[in-house]
Amino acid sequence: MDIKDLLTRMDDLITRQRIYFLVDILGYLHKSGRIGGAKALIGEMLQVKPILAIK
Repeated sequence: MDIKDLLTRMDDLITRQRIYFLVDILGYLHKSGRIGGAKALIGEMLQVKPILAIK
């Protein structure tokens, strides 16, 4: 594989890369303004753990 093909492949991989994480306590999302109070309350009651992704 030559350098041009390698760089093309790396650019392709970078565009498809994602980071996934879980938020344990929805109160932090509420405090930062990402979700409303009702969503945080219901999510905490149902013990929902959202999966968030960063592209």
